[in-house]
Amino acid sequence: MSEYAKNITMAHGSGGRDSAALMRGIFGKHFSNRILDRMEDGAVLPLTVETDPVSMCVGTPPLAVKAALPCGNDDLCTRNGVEADRRGGPKNAQRAPLVVSTDSFVVTPVEFCGGDIGKLAVCGTVNDILMMGATPKYLTCGFILEEGLELAVLDRIVASMAAAAREAGVLIVAGDTKVIEARGTSNADAYAGDSRTGADDARTDAKRGGGHGRFDAGKRGGVMINTAGIGALRKSVSVSNARPGDAVIVSGNLGDHHACILSARMGIENGIQSDCALLSEPVVSLLNDEVDVHVMRDVTRGGLGTVLNEIATASGVTIELAERDIPVDPEVRGFCGIMGLDPIYMGNEGKMVAIVPEEQAERALALIRASEIGRSARIIGAVTGDADAFGAGAQTGAQDMSGQTHAARGQSADRDALFWRNPRDGLVIMRTRIGGLRRIDVLFGEGLPRIC
Repeated sequence: MSEYAKNITMAHGSGGRDSAALMRGIFGKHFSNRILDRMEDGAVLPLTVETDPVSMCVGTPPLAVKAALPCGNDDLCTRNGVEADRRGGPKNAQRAPLVVSTDSFVVTPVEFCGGDIGKLAVCGTVNDILMMGATPKYLTCGFILEEGLELAVLDRIVASMAAAAREAGVLIVAGDTKVIEARGTSNADAYAGDSRTGADDARTDAKRGGGHGRFDAGKRGGVMINTAGIGALRKSVSVSNARPGDAVIVSGNLGDHHACILSARMGIENGIQSDCALLSEPVVSLLNDEVDVHVMRDVTRGGLGTVLNEIATASGVTIELAERDIPVDPEVRGFCGIMGLDPIYMGNEGKMVAIVPEEQAERALALIRASEIGRSARIIGAVTGDADAFGAGAQTGAQDMSGQTHAARGQSADRDALFWRNPRDGLVIMRTRIGGLRRIDVLFGEGLPRIC
């Protein structure tokens, strides 16, 4: 890369010498592997992926592996006694269908306490593959860089992305980069810290583990990333698989990422960090222990309330929650109280919901809690019935969670209407801390923009 270049310029998107220098100096340096280094227009991958029947190739030691294609660069490797060779991948392996997912990331600021957009881009797509019951294998990435972006910032983001990919056990096998003109102060329009609020446009102190500070809302260039992932299916898991009698588990405290990003934008000093993380360890533990997981979903934009409604609707069931069991970090809860936020609808980047048979719930909870990111996991509710039964009952004085009918308690028809909906839709209700019932619907309107 040219020594004088400290920021992204339009020349970096020209396809010429500066573009090649950018590819070599940053992306090639961090993403190098034997597939990507060929610099073809595409990557040649197996139509079906070999997958080890014993364990999934993800995570940090002891989960991390060093294997032949698709896991690494060596000709031979050993994983739990399973050998791999250049021709067929792991010996004694089973072929599996492919799982594909894609996601785009536009978080502002691009570096924040607990992570950055690069780590987020890997974790987001890898987690989507994991939620399907699959072993992540490959990623592609596309970068849209804004003129003016500091190359030092880009280098940190790409290095972070490479580190997350290594932790996940995936190869980044293809990518693309485009450069767009500087958008001026338009970057500030989506968050506090712009001229309309009188906030300073000073540069953020977003070092890992550091506090939140002001950041430059429009004087630095931005970056947007798209990642697509490919994995090998291990166990079929679907949002339509929830059944009456199942238990609902959440893997940890809600709202950390949302509160972290909002704090950074508003220049609020606190100790809240993003929960941005790979969900590999709890997922591997559940599948290795042969827990009959019916549903897995990562809780991202729209929060827990939106995710559970999607599950309830797809499965045609009613899900009942207990507010007292929903985990929220005390500092995040205090932040929510000040800002008027509801943790049920706040975004996360390292949390998941697992729905399992009731008789396996405690075992599943123990496995999740044994992981580094699952220590605060809780059983928060249950799938209590099919949607048709509850929908019909709500129109005729249905029983609530205490077993008393609304009509018997002398409540108005409006109360019954609170729980009525199309019988084909699902329903999520919550017993509040004071003993009332609250319908949890999907998030309406706009939540926090540019959160992921």
